[in-house]
Amino acid sequence: MNPASVLSENQLLMQLPTNSRIVSPSGKVLLKCPDGRWCNLTASGVTNAYLQAGHTGSIPAGSLAYFPNEPRRPCYVKHPDGNWLDPSSTGGPSAGNHLHNQPPAGPSTTLQILPHTLYRRGPAPVDHCLVLFNVYMSEAESGQVPDLDMPAYSGELAAKEKATIRFNLLEEGAATGYKPKQCNLQRYGEPIMRGQLAQSIAEELRRLLAALDEVGRPLRSPSGRRLAFEDVILVDVRRVSQGSLQPTLATRIA
Repeated sequence: MNPASVLSENQLLMQLPTNSRIVSPSGKVLLKCPDGRWCNLTASGVTNAYLQAGHTGSIPAGSLAYFPNEPRRPCYVKHPDGNWLDPSSTGGPSAGNHLHNQPPAGPSTTLQILPHTLYRRGPAPVDHCLVLFNVYMSEAESGQVPDLDMPAYSGELAAKEKATIRFNLLEEGAATGYKPKQCNLQRYGEPIMRGQLAQSIAEELRRLLAALDEVGRPLRSPSGRRLAFEDVILVDVRRVSQGSLQPTLATRIA
């Protein structure tokens, strides 16, 4: 099978071969049966609960899909926009490796994507240029990310001088003193490295959090818990317009 870099959920469910698996952030496992249906796989075996190949929407963001002959390396990861992305084609050759080297997710480490709206202005870029990180903001701030010295971008973005970082978080409209800032994509004539991009995003998030604190509207998780900078996870950064980058932020729930 020669996988595409981006699949819809319907395409993924129909195209993956028999015995492929999907693992959610909470540890739930789906196994593709010979009849094309997806069944729940538990410690006691296969259950009678099935997910039809035409069903979409119930698999959470951050879930990983695995080919039968690749039990440790995910072939696709589900993005918050609902699409499934090939990690090897979205953020350098090792972006997917960092995902599957993480400890297995369990109920105590469920990922919650922070509510946001996807930024759109002008025609959507042909290349979304997704860069995967999956690190806490404290690590991003110090540049301690996987493949930190590798270029974050290739192609057009590698030659672009600047792009605006846009979070578009639910609380952001209350931060009247905050304006999105441009990030330099060139450093001393060279394309920005992954570590440098993560640092720029962490710096911008600190600015936003300070502006929210000034108006008494702190950043909160979907369950209402107040979030500190150290609680936030940088999942990925996606190109959302010709001149804008949008990070996906998350937190973990106990």
